[in-house]
Amino acid sequence: AGVGALITAAVIAVALHSVGARTVFPMALLISGSATLLMPHMAPSGLLAILPMRLMQGSAVAAVMPMIGYISSHWAPLSEMGNFVTMLTAGIQISQIITMPLSGELCVSAGWKWSYYVHGTASLCIASAFWLVFRDSPEQHRHVSPKELALITKNGPASRKTGSKRPPVPYRAIFADPAVWAIWVAFFGNSFGYQMILQFMPTFLNKVLAIPIERTGFFAILPPIAQLGLKVVGGITNDKLTCITERSKLRLFNTLAMVGCGFFLLPLGFLTPGGASWLPIAFFTVSVASMGLITCGSIKSVTLISRQYSHFVMAIVQFVVCIGYLLVPLFVSTIAPTNSIQEWRLVFAGVCIVLLSTNAVFCYWCQAEPAEWTKPIAREDESIRVLVTPADESTPIA
Repeated sequence: AGVGALITAAVIAVALHSVGARTVFPMALLISGSATLLMPHMAPSGLLAILPMRLMQGSAVAAVMPMIGYISSHWAPLSEMGNFVTMLTAGIQISQIITMPLSGELCVSAGWKWSYYVHGTASLCIASAFWLVFRDSPEQHRHVSPKELALITKNGPASRKTGSKRPPVPYRAIFADPAVWAIWVAFFGNSFGYQMILQFMPTFLNKVLAIPIERTGFFAILPPIAQLGLKVVGGITNDKLTCITERSKLRLFNTLAMVGCGFFLLPLGFLTPGGASWLPIAFFTVSVASMGLITCGSIKSVTLISRQYSHFVMAIVQFVVCIGYLLVPLFVSTIAPTNSIQEWRLVFAGVCIVLLSTNAVFCYWCQAEPAEWTKPIAREDESIRVLVTPADESTPIA
């Protein structure tokens, strides 16, 4: 799925800009859900039959980050951006809280195939519901009142307000902006730390600290619950915090997220195998929960600076996240081949260094104001005043 997301991330971004989220996201879910339903029938045929299904499942994964950027830039009032992005991304934790115990129960009670059937059917139902309810802009939704529309579009990009033809994405300007690169670097560190915990927490607890495997499965659900709670509190606090600048808030919340994650990972390398099981669980839980504040840091920064082009910036974020997803197993297997506590001490130290260094890059170059390439430029052309974007002045890089 990670490779599939890596391959289709750019396609999703182009499709979102061309036809909108109401069409693209349900299509991605339909492809992923269909592949999930077919998986039990393909499994007996071996790896070559399963591989295309996994690649198809990656299409939905590839849509996650671009959709966050697209929806927040089109639907979120600037005064409520922190809380909006927090609620929008809460689905990531809610899905983990639901799917992990549900999959276990289905495997035990009905067989592993039913886990795929239930989740595949759920994907198709969600795709249908999304298409029926969602609209690409608040102007198109009949349940948005004039007062709500004025609040949503206040200080928003001109293209969102007017509903005019979408200008081409200013690829050259985006890739030349240090603030955008700061976001991408921050997300690499974020994905590196988060994926290490997500993929290897049960392995570390069982293989290194000798905690029984049946207990590690239960403990795996605690971090997303804690992360969801802290994320909601952080989003509300972020919007109500008016005593510091928006850029300072980005730095503060991103630092709390990434430094907090690294700080609580380090003690895990010094625990004694066979000791109290609650202590490593506590460190893992607080570490993952800290990452929930990233929504008020680098994720929020995407919408603030890239506005109507947030979906493209987030598509590259998805690409970076997938790279981290693929690199983490290689990193862990190289540093900790025998799963000794000494080896894992180096793993946690390495992850902490990545988190701290990437956060430093973000804090130095991050911005909170709309980039110049998002703003329309007034120009006189044969006595007719028109609006163009910086993207119109140069040929986009394909």
